[in-house]
Amino acid sequence: MGAVWRAADAAEGCWWHVRSGCLLLLLNLMWVAMLGAAYYYGRTSWALSRGGSTAEGTVVALKVSPATQDSGVTYAPVVRYEVGGRAHTFTSNNSSNPPAYRVGERVAVLYDPGYPTRARIDNWWELWLMPVLLGGAAVIVAVVVNGMAIRFAMRGGHFDEG
Repeated sequence: MGAVWRAADAAEGCWWHVRSGCLLLLLNLMWVAMLGAAYYYGRTSWALSRGGSTAEGTVVALKVSPATQDSGVTYAPVVRYEVGGRAHTFTSNNSSNPPAYRVGERVAVLYDPGYPTRARIDNWWELWLMPVLLGGAAVIVAVVVNGMAIRFAMRGGHFDEG
């Protein structure tokens, strides 16, 4: 009967390692995706800050982001601006409570001259907050997840001290 229990324990240990490996893979994919999003937002902000044109815009509305279990209602500015006599509108990627802007407030807008609908409000928070937050979070997740995996591997597949 002892052989059966040893075989059952070995099988359980094997499945635990498979589940741990899948979790490790999933968490590594998560930080890679976060880093990719940070790169996308950062590249767009960099391109706009280096080669974008400026226009004056007006906050025409505040888009409400509904409350979640973790946070209350937030407000994102909806900005209208004109390029070559054509009106364009965009909603900021950033929202806050209290609102960072008032309806009717004038703001500087950076836009892509080749694609004028690609635009952002011209300030540090609007251009760089998302890349910094996503990139920083990705680095933290990568260090914690892989640090734990290395510790696990160095202990022969056990987190305990023995």
